[in-house]
Order: sequence, then structure tokens, then C-alpha cells
Amino acid sequence: MTVIVLFGGRSDERHVSVASAQNIVRTLGAPLAWFWAPNGEVYDVNREELLAHPNPFVNDFQPSRPAIWPDLEMALDTLPVDDPVFLLALHGGEGEDGTVQRMMEARRPATENSAAFILKMEQRISRVLAYLDSAVTSLEGEPLRVDQITIACALEYVDLRFTAKWRERFPAISDWLAEISIRPSMIATAPRRTDPISVR
Repeated sequence: MTVIVLFGGRSDERHVSVASAQNIVRTLGAPLAWFWAPNGEVYDVNREELLAHPNPFVNDFQPSRPAIWPDLEMALDTLPVDDPVFLLALHGGEGEDGTVQRMMEARRPATENSAAFILKMEQRISRVLAYLDSAVTSLEGEPLRVDQITIACALEYVDLRFTAKWRERFPAISDWLAEISIRPSMIATAPRRTDPISVR
């Protein structure tokens, strides 16, 4: 069994993740430490370098070694060790919304993965989409309300994390999202930052 501590991520809470990874690595002694950078690259990190990183809640962690994989998917697809056990030291975003867990579960051997786990997650999303599709008329009206903005943001998050295939199954709410997404206010406030803001 090889323990791999996965930390970092693209969330703004990555600083907390680095601090968590330091405590886990210090406690376990000799696990592998993988840093998932904000740009998506994955680094195999020297443990001493991680433990020596000062003030992790403020300072961005920058590994001295080059990245090994361009993204987490490739890292999981080309695991260099047998029988890995991942300890997720991720905070916020993909580390807490089930994205990484789903990614890992889907890559386990067919005899070991939990199709029920993956299906359960997808069914939860589908139930919400089905409800929104049937209640789309309640989302109409001017001026734009907080519930409309919240649902639009959540649907675009589904696009980001689970692809846009849901749109074919739920055309009413898909059309609503397409219409609201081209509003000047939505365009002006759409996230454009891909790199985290450093806290100084």
C-alpha cells in the first residue's frame, strides 16, 4: 500500500490545503505528496520541501521540481505505484463537491469501483435538473432575482464539472440558461480569473 497525500487544488482555499498536507505528512512520516497546482498540473513534491514551506496560510506553495503530469486525470490514469491509497487534503471546490471523489471512483477496476456511488451522485444532480426543467416558468420575470442568478451559476457549474450532456435531457431549463447567460449583467460578471489571487 502506498499512501498519497493530494493537496492544493484550484480553490481559493488551497492555502489551508497546504497547511493540512504539512500536518498529515508530518504525522504519517513517509507518504508521497502530490501538489495539484491552480493551473491543473500535478507535482510529486519533496516532503522536506513541503514541511519547510513557511506560513502556508499566506504564502503560495511553489514546488521546485517540475510538474510530472499536466492534469489530475492523467496522473490518475498513469499511477506510478501499485495499490495506492489517497488521502485528500483538498479544501473547497473540487475537493469538497465530489468531483475528485467521482474522478477516482470511475478509475477503479470494474471489480472494485462502486457504480452505485457514481450513479447516486449523478441521480442527485438529475433530480434537481428535472425539477428545474418542470418549474422553469417560475424562473421567468424581471428584474433579475437572486434565485435566478443562483440557479444560473449552479447550472454553469454543472457544465464545468460534469459536462453539458444534461442539456439534451432537460431542454426547458437549458434554453432558459442559454437566454439568461447572454444578459449583459451575466456576461460582465462571469468569472475570468484562472489563477488564484495571492494573499499578501
